[in-house]
Amino acid sequence: MGISFSIIRTIKVSKKDIIIQIDIELSSSSHSDVAAPPLPDISVYPNPAQISQGFTLETEQKHSTKLGIYNIKGLLGRCLCTDVTGKLEVNNAKLEGLSAGINLIKARNRQDLKAKKLVLIR
Repeated sequence: MGISFSIIRTIKVSKKDIIIQIDIELSSSSHSDVAAPPLPDISVYPNPAQISQGFTLETEQKHSTKLGIYNIKGLLGRCLCTDVTGKLEVNNAKLEGLSAGINLIKARNRQDLKAKKLVLIR
């Protein structure tokens, strides 16, 4: 299944007795024969976690996964990446600037988005 579109625009510029016509055609096509790998489930413990203590993130897939921690307003607070074993120890230095309360940990690829609720307490 693919998505394609094209845009054709004509621009005419007139200065004195000279007319310049420029035809611009933009097209794009997305035909992906290669599917993105499925996103792993995310485990967080302890949850709720104290900001001063940190927490552990673990994914079921044994490779590096990029994760984002977002506050309840949807603003990105931190980008983190698990190691090749799928684990990440998040200490208080990595949590600096994050707000206490409900946060979302999101993993994303081209096709999917997975999120896990994380509660941070002071």
